[in-house]
Amino acid sequence: MGNNIIPTQKELNENLKYEIDMLKNTCRVWMNRENNLNQFGINCLVESLALHARVLIFFFYGNKKKYPDDIIAQDFLLENIKWTEIRPEMSDFLKEIKLKADKQLAHLCLGRIELAREDRHSWNFQKVYQELYEIIELFYKTLKESKK
Repeated sequence: MGNNIIPTQKELNENLKYEIDMLKNTCRVWMNRENNLNQFGINCLVESLALHARVLIFFFYGNKKKYPDDIIAQDFLLENIKWTEIRPEMSDFLKEIKLKADKQLAHLCLGRIELAREDRHSWNFQKVYQELYEIIELFYKTLKESKK
């Protein structure tokens, strides 16, 4: 699915903006939440954070496409600009976030139980947002400079 389409730049931009906006708004709602959220509401926010963080981590740190129709940061840049040479190394924190999203959200597996037993199943919304926002800013700065 999607292998035969050629997206417009507008379509690519809209999809990336959606992921960034969802991450930002999920974090905003979490940080400004009232204590009256029930467990379902809390779970929805955690899952939204995990999902959109996972998508953005793959977008910014995917060196190659897992599937032919995947969209990664390099797709937005000219061929002579190598995003892998510009972006910082993925932090240990983001590696842990990717692992947690994989285990807690994307797969029903024993890794969920292991994370819970090791008390590594909670999510630091503010730190996720801060770390991803830094790479988002660098990406847009690189994108802007590449069009000069």
